[in-house]
Amino acid sequence: MGESTPDAAHPAAYNCYAAQRWVQAVRKVLIAGEDPRTMHAWAHLVGASPASLATWCRAARVSPRRGLELARLLRALALTNGRLSELQEVLDIVEPRTLLRMMARSGLGSLVSTTARLSLVDFLDHQTLVQSKYALAVLRASLPADFEHIRTEPRPIGRAASTA
Repeated sequence: MGESTPDAAHPAAYNCYAAQRWVQAVRKVLIAGEDPRTMHAWAHLVGASPASLATWCRAARVSPRRGLELARLLRALALTNGRLSELQEVLDIVEPRTLLRMMARSGLGSLVSTTARLSLVDFLDHQTLVQSKYALAVLRASLPADFEHIRTEPRPIGRAASTA
């Protein structure tokens, strides 16, 4: 009676509980004071055991390690206002080749040495770390308002933008 069913094409229209748990763990990384390099550090940040956190990730159809890399890159993009050339400044990564490998796994390896800026939404649209449409839809819908200034700012992928 007057109830509408959620649009099946839009996963965020459903209560995706596994994705919501995973997104809450990702959000903890976004507001963390330090870069959590390991699953153990991420679990400590979330207040769960590494095994529980890994189970939350798998329930959301996300590889735990790839989920951590996505969260770390989102945090780094937020802290650098989307400046790809500054990611190493805020990631706890000493060796530049490690960052290059991380960016290659994320699908954005060719952009790391450019002066391009990337919004969080553009990153989520082009990254290859997490493929779950439910997890990504819930994450997009729940990006913290604190990051609104770079959440949706349009920046073409592959073109350098000035960093003025």
